[in-house]
Amino acid sequence: MQHTIRVTDDSVEVSVQRDLYTNAIGSSTPVGFIDDIITFSEDAKTPDWYSGHEDWYEMPEKEGLDQKVAAIANMWLEDEDNIKRAAEHVGRHVAPVDRSLLRASGFCRFKAMLDQSSWSLHRRPGIDHEQQVMVFLALEDLGPHNGFPFELSCGQDVCVDGHTSLLTPPTGGGRAICFSLRI
Repeated sequence: MQHTIRVTDDSVEVSVQRDLYTNAIGSSTPVGFIDDIITFSEDAKTPDWYSGHEDWYEMPEKEGLDQKVAAIANMWLEDEDNIKRAAEHVGRHVAPVDRSLLRASGFCRFKAMLDQSSWSLHRRPGIDHEQQVMVFLALEDLGPHNGFPFELSCGQDVCVDGHTSLLTPPTGGGRAICFSLRI
């Protein structure tokens, strides 16, 4: 769920949020995989039903795209340091450490909001109401300039508790892989 609140890039709330996620940022995805998915996704189409929703991001579709995204998510899961970082960020223990942690994955593009004057508050940014960690892996440099609340370089990822609130900028256009983990 989203609520518009009067904050900007320079607001205290945005600065505090950025500080909270500093230790949740990592980098383990080879650039070649990122280049491949960017090229493959160029002609992906966004389903019409996204236009009627004020979601923070949309998930363009193309045959074969889900498989490429899942392969990158599984590669991310193979690095136990990633899983430890995600669990530490949300203060939860995880066992076992294997591919069964992956709930869902997808290619996403951040949407511009109609109200370009302020950031939006998303309560529970996860895919549903189950306990989870959302991972956003930057397919290009991300930040408030293209719809993402934190500065991430291409190939970096950030772990977000699916049950927390998240402030997001009104801009859009940035692309990422997102996936939900059972943590």
